[in-house]
Amino acid sequence: ATLTVTAAPPLVFTHAFSPATIVQGATSVVTFTLDNTGSLIDATNVSFNNIFAGDLELDNPSNIAKTCTGGGITGTGGIGGAVGYNSGTVLAGATCTVTANVTSDEDGTFNTLTNDLTSSLGNSGTSTAQLVVTPAPLPVFGLTLNPTTIEQGEETRVTLNIDNSG
Repeated sequence: ATLTVTAAPPLVFTHAFSPATIVQGATSVVTFTLDNTGSLIDATNVSFNNIFAGDLELDNPSNIAKTCTGGGITGTGGIGGAVGYNSGTVLAGATCTVTANVTSDEDGTFNTLTNDLTSSLGNSGTSTAQLVVTPAPLPVFGLTLNPTTIEQGEETRVTLNIDNSG
C-alpha cells in the first residue's frame, strides 16, 4: 500500500476597503482576511505588513483590531503609515481578520499592495486593493443685502454666508 501525503495549502490572503469610495477626510475600513478553511492544521507564525500608498493614512481613531488567535497588531499613523500582524495563528478550517480605519485628505486612487503573508504553511504572496477618494464638495457662498434697495448715500447691511458642510 502507498500513502500519499499532500502538504497543507498556504493561507488565502486578501484585503478590501469598505466603502471602496470615500470623500476627502471621510473614513473607510480596510479589512485584511486570512483564510485557512482549506487546511486541517493551524497556520502559525502568521505575519504580514501593509504600508499605505500616497496620502492614505490611519484615521484617528484607527480602531485597529484582529479576530486572529494570538500575535500582535501594529499601526503607524501619518502619511506612509502601516498596518501589520505578526507571530499570530489562524486555526485550522477558520478565517480571521485584521481591520483598521483609514482616511486621506487628498483625492485620488490609492492602490495598496501588502508585503507577503508568511506562515508555517508557506508564503501566501501579496494582496492588492484599491480605495478611491473623491474631492470634497466646494463651499457654497451666499450674499444677502438688507435692505435690498437703497438710495445713493443710504446704508445696507451685507451678509456673506459660507456653507462648508458639504
